[in-house]
Amino acid sequence: MKKIIMDVDTGSDDALAIMLAILSKKLEVEAICSVEGSRPAENAADNTLRVLHLLNREDIPVYKGCTAPMVKSIYKDRLNIWEERYRPEYPIRERVRFHIDFDYLEPSEAGYQNITALEFYLDYLRRSEEKVTIVATGPLTNIGMLLRAEPRVVDRIEEIVVMGGGYDISNVSSSAEANFWRDPEAASIVINSGCNVLLVPLDATHKAYITAAEADVIEKTGNDIAAFAAKLIRQRILAHNISQPLEEPESAAIHDALALCYLLDPEVLRDVREVHCEIGLRDFSDGQTIIDPRYYDEQHNCRFAFSADRKRFIDLVTETFRKSAEVIS
Repeated sequence: MKKIIMDVDTGSDDALAIMLAILSKKLEVEAICSVEGSRPAENAADNTLRVLHLLNREDIPVYKGCTAPMVKSIYKDRLNIWEERYRPEYPIRERVRFHIDFDYLEPSEAGYQNITALEFYLDYLRRSEEKVTIVATGPLTNIGMLLRAEPRVVDRIEEIVVMGGGYDISNVSSSAEANFWRDPEAASIVINSGCNVLLVPLDATHKAYITAAEADVIEKTGNDIAAFAAKLIRQRILAHNISQPLEEPESAAIHDALALCYLLDPEVLRDVREVHCEIGLRDFSDGQTIIDPRYYDEQHNCRFAFSADRKRFIDLVTETFRKSAEVIS
């Protein structure tokens, strides 16, 4: 069984990724680390704990990570600008957001651990006897800090699967995807670290959308876990309809779930190429995913998924939630 650590800013799609990882029974989730991103780091940790409580897996430790990006001192002001542009005041504001806190789920009594995510990473990777895969579905701040603090841990990491970036598609600005925009310096550090890095960008996740009808199918499995998953998908569909309609009406990209599903079935990603990638660090290129189109000079530093197999993804997600009742019993 493959050992993984999940690094999340738990909102809707992170929650779905966590659920798929645990329900699949193919992955051993060693720990989950929260980071400031679509939710504040503490809220992300609480959301994570509530999801684990729903899954009856409060044995998995949760660590609160970085509460601000590595460099951006104007992070809060810039995030507010994005909120105002893409999340205007609607009469049903809370219903049209991609990410909210899971206050409607029962709270966990476990609580997050009393050491930080960075301390956990350093301790775990220094003493681990086998390599671990990191699945990062939020800004890469925790991992960037880790690789700055102790670059030698690269040898203890099997792979870093990152949901982030976009070549032909952006969302938070005219040139950037949200995770990379929130901490572009961290993204640059991770991609150029020498680790085996796979990027699952918007180009792939927008190909593997889920429709409202498919959410209905998931919910009909008849248990609380599947109902929660369908609720998250419908929330994303509503937000996509308003802020970023996809090619299929009444559908949503479930970015983080696709990144996780790669570990369950690598064939879910298509057109995966070795590329040289850099991250824009200023002005209009802030957080931009820049792929060198040349065939010389720059060495490849990551793999980039340009597309995805939607049917394979939907079948995998639907089947996993169909089995959820027997998995947690």
